[in-house]
Amino acid sequence: MAAEKKTTSLMQVTNTARRGLIGCLIFIVLIIAYQNIKGFIFQTGNGVEGGLSSPYSPATKGFGDIQPLTIDSLELAPGSSPEFAIDNRFGDYPKTANVYKVLQPREKFGAVEKAEVVAEKLGFKNPFQKISEQELQWKTDTRKLTYNKVFKKWNFTVDLTKDENAIKEHRIEPDKNTYIERAQSILASLGIHSSNLANALSEAHFMRVENSRLVEVSSPASAQFVQVNIYIVREAVTPKDFIMKEGKKEENPANPLNGKVYRNNPKLGSATVILSDISNDTNGLFGFETTEWEIDQISEVYDIVDAEEAWQRIQEGKGALKSLIREGRQQLSEYEPLQVRRFITSNEKISFGYFESDTYNSARPYQTPMFIFGGRAELVDGSEAEFMFFVDALK
Repeated sequence: MAAEKKTTSLMQVTNTARRGLIGCLIFIVLIIAYQNIKGFIFQTGNGVEGGLSSPYSPATKGFGDIQPLTIDSLELAPGSSPEFAIDNRFGDYPKTANVYKVLQPREKFGAVEKAEVVAEKLGFKNPFQKISEQELQWKTDTRKLTYNKVFKKWNFTVDLTKDENAIKEHRIEPDKNTYIERAQSILASLGIHSSNLANALSEAHFMRVENSRLVEVSSPASAQFVQVNIYIVREAVTPKDFIMKEGKKEENPANPLNGKVYRNNPKLGSATVILSDISNDTNGLFGFETTEWEIDQISEVYDIVDAEEAWQRIQEGKGALKSLIREGRQQLSEYEPLQVRRFITSNEKISFGYFESDTYNSARPYQTPMFIFGGRAELVDGSEAEFMFFVDALK
């Protein structure tokens, strides 16, 4: 009887130990599973592939839901029914991008005094005229400066067919970089776009007056002026400080990805400046136009579609054709509707960009990321053209 009790007691201890061991094993398995699931969720949300976390910032969506971007599109010639194609496969793009908030325009202290200083530097001697509650204007027989003190919108124009300095003979230098540096230097000296010029991208075009309007020419020898288009650049994709690789934290080798800010007419920069050969100061300035939108210093990060889906959106009519230039024509040529047979893009012709509205939209006060698709268009008549599409990148 004692032996039976002893055997029973030993079996109970054994079963208890077995249950304890099984419980420990189950607990360990659960911990491992939890870590794997947690890691999978974390990694999936940040674009991890092959044990490597995404090098770019995850979505924050701090501005809440944002309306889709609406942009006017150029019209093709009647009878166009284009196909869409790619020369190669699209590359891998980040899954998130930055969104910037445009602050509500308002008149700031000292705005009028600043405008008066600019007017004086441009040679205006008479006081301004108030042409509306928001707009001030300085004027001579051939020159005019208009300033909106709320929107910080500048427009300096010169009658290039009558102004004494404009109608003089000009010798334009072939080095366009000279004019780009001059344009940025002049704006900086006027205190306009001071914080945006350091990283700006600029293009220069040789121009001359024909039929009372500026047209682009190919040679500096036939040019009278140079038009410089200055594009503000924003950081489109921000890299994280570190990445996780095979469960280990490593320094992030990725660099930020930038995007140019485009206006409704992509041929014009956020600032457009007209120069001649006269001097490096404002005596050689024959016009400029820009709006100094104020951007919130804090941006938010949003999920974006990939390039393939963005290209598909264009085919569904959700993109905007913003440029179509027949082969052999100048970049700043007046738009000519063409009959397009096929639009062909390639991975090398894709970039990020932002859209700068000409007016403030309180319902959508944001500059949001776009995919910019460039490439060649095959025309019905057998010739070719260059094109540019804008398409909203937000999911």
